[in-house]
Amino acid sequence: MRSPHHRKRLPTLLRIGLLGVGLLVSVVVILVGCGSQPGTPEYNNPFDPNVPGSDDPFGLRAIYTAAEHSVTLFWNQLEGYDIVEYDVTHAIDPDGVFAFVATVEATAAPQLIFTFADPVPNATNYFVVQARNADGDITLHSDMTAAAAPTPPFLTVGDGSGDAPSRHTTLAILTSVGDQMRIADNPAFTDAVVLPAIPDSTVEVAWDLGPAIANGEDKEVYLIVDTMGVASDTAQVTVTVDFDPTFTAFGDPPTVASALIDLAIDAPGALQMRFAADEADLPAQPWLPADTVYTDYQLADTINPQTIYGEFDGDFGFGAISEYTAVPDDLSGASFQLDLPADRIVSTSTLIALNNAVAHSMRFAEAPDFTGVPWQTYADTVVVTIGNEPGTHVVYGQFRNHWTDSAVFNDYAILVTQSLEVTILAPTGGAVVSSDGQFQVRGTSLAPAGGSVDSVKVDTGDGLLHAVGTTDWTYLWDVPLVAVDTELIVRARAYADTDSATTSVTITVTPPAPAIAAQKTGAADEF
Repeated sequence: MRSPHHRKRLPTLLRIGLLGVGLLVSVVVILVGCGSQPGTPEYNNPFDPNVPGSDDPFGLRAIYTAAEHSVTLFWNQLEGYDIVEYDVTHAIDPDGVFAFVATVEATAAPQLIFTFADPVPNATNYFVVQARNADGDITLHSDMTAAAAPTPPFLTVGDGSGDAPSRHTTLAILTSVGDQMRIADNPAFTDAVVLPAIPDSTVEVAWDLGPAIANGEDKEVYLIVDTMGVASDTAQVTVTVDFDPTFTAFGDPPTVASALIDLAIDAPGALQMRFAADEADLPAQPWLPADTVYTDYQLADTINPQTIYGEFDGDFGFGAISEYTAVPDDLSGASFQLDLPADRIVSTSTLIALNNAVAHSMRFAEAPDFTGVPWQTYADTVVVTIGNEPGTHVVYGQFRNHWTDSAVFNDYAILVTQSLEVTILAPTGGAVVSSDGQFQVRGTSLAPAGGSVDSVKVDTGDGLLHAVGTTDWTYLWDVPLVAVDTELIVRARAYADTDSATTSVTITVTPPAPAIAAQKTGAADEF
């Protein structure tokens, strides 16, 4: 098939910079006084299949692959023209605009292969390739022949894997055009199911593949979409019966901690199920409705690995037996560690233990015999409380499951306690302060271990007022005027979270010198 743009342009020469294509042009001789017309140029363009005697050098072919709903393109690579890459374009109207798809790098292979993953269903998809040289020069669409790939409507059965664990499945159908769909289990479409088509939308249809004798049997589904009485190509999908139920302990752990375990079941197509510790005992067990979980299966009271057998009755008409081996954990790999800073120093007696054990119970204490310490439900993290005396605290931990107790493990932390403190540096206790101006009260505060001081306040008789700073703090005090020596108390209080600490000093405030006192009282000088 010729290019969709063929004959829409004048025959196109490759640019001289592209590929070094030879060109023969007839010489036009203009004779003065001669009325003859110039002859038509003759082109020798190896990329133009419309030139008489020329073939399409690319040999582009397009093949639709039903299983992948894709089109595979094959074309020849041309030698001797410095080609470095090829552009692939696509359209569904041979006379329409071709859209860019991808650029494929040239190789040393005789052919290039490219897979187009998004063909339009139930339509003829057209493709063209263009060659490009190292300078970026490219051939035109009109220089090539388009390759066509008719595609049927897209049909997917189940999850698209090609396996059918259940006779009851879902068909996903996609078509770009159509009035109605015909679906059948035979190529003659005998007893076909007819449904309306919904173009450009994925339609899901519940489908019964029918009974089967055993796994490995093939089931086929056929689809035709009719458009104004015209039938599409037939889409056909084959799936293989594969009823293969499985089950494990929930989460599929390598080992288990309890003799009562919940089984997670993956058995699409199962109608009923039953379990036993011995395959020979299955017929004696009652059938249960098929489900995704079996709760509280009872393991034997032995630490040896134990195989569980499950029998499932499938909707194809035959059953299957599966097995799972539960391995009781011997707690040899159990451990714990305290969540501590690198130096192991803490300022609180409340710690966090990080646990790693296949267990149902645990206990922690500061004594290796765990005197008076009960078992508690296992968790990956737990709060552990140690004594509040400063120094090294060793924490012992142990785990238990249905079959055994673990060894006793230990870890340690170093508790450093430091209470919140505040100190007044000036004035000192017993100091005498003149009431002739301002005095800067100074002090320090010390944060509790692991904490920080939020603020410091000073009380000189007018209530607690904010000081400036925390670790080193100051407060500018307007010393009150007194007529006689007066004893006052200066207080400082530091705050850290919900904690506070207070200190105080007792000082004496004295009257100012007479001249200063007169100035403060506004008295006039006497002569």
